Amino acid sequence: MPELISWDVVSGSGRGEVILAVDFPAAGRPEANFTDLADNVGAHWSQYSLLQTVPPAGSVDRNSPGRHYLRSWVEEIRADGRPVAAVLGYCAGGVHAAAIAGEVGRWQRPVPQVILFDPQVDARVLADEMCVQLQRMLSSLLPADQAAEAKKKATDLAAANVGDLFDLADAVVGLFRQLAAPAFERLGLSEAGRTHVVSLFQSFMSYLAVTADLDPSSAWKSSSAVLSAEYVAIAGQDPAETGIFGRMVTVDASHADLLRSKSTVQRVLEQMTVD
Repeated sequence: MPELISWDVVSGSGRGEVILAVDFPAAGRPEANFTDLADNVGAHWSQYSLLQTVPPAGSVDRNSPGRHYLRSWVEEIRADGRPVAAVLGYCAGGVHAAAIAGEVGRWQRPVPQVILFDPQVDARVLADEMCVQLQRMLSSLLPADQAAEAKKKATDLAAANVGDLFDLADAVVGLFRQLAAPAFERLGLSEAGRTHVVSLFQSFMSYLAVTADLDPSSAWKSSSAVLSAEYVAIAGQDPAETGIFGRMVTVDASHADLLRSKSTVQRVLEQMTVD
């Protein structure tokens, strides 16, 4: 069995079917991740190996199609050879999950089930997420007032790049590099360390931006979605009335706590158990 580079093993024995989880995990982030979900699901998924994406490093070429961005994930899973039972996606990962399931469906029948957790494809919301992440990254490097001012500058950039996540990603990364440089100098961070931090931030911006080149609508119509009460409130309308998802349930949890909520586990096991 080939060694996996683009996927981390969250749980499982390495045999049998796999469940793929698409997310951008990062140390110290407040949002729960698929490790939290796996810990709570426990033995219920003991027959599966749960694998989580390792996002590609650095920037993405806006002229390359979304499938190019997915290539390393998809090629490794095909080479791995184990059947894919389901593809899970959290937030923007719901867009990537739909595309990955479609690619797996090129060689596997049935096509893997898609299970979404607060999936997000709205460019306005993703642009705001870029601004939030800029402030979050800078908050550990700059005084609070300077980090807040950085978010304001990023928000202005978002207004100037309405609807173009690729341009916004480039602009926000440039702003981060500019504002973080004095802090890197003050902290005595090596050139390699600076490159690593900027590359990590840039890779997350690319992860968000590439969703603009992927259309999840077809896969979402046959998917199962677990939505936080916070997600539904922000949506402004009942997602059940939009027909976006094949099946959906709402749990009393925040977006940040969705993957660690025991209510989420209960709903997944009751209504969306992977067959």
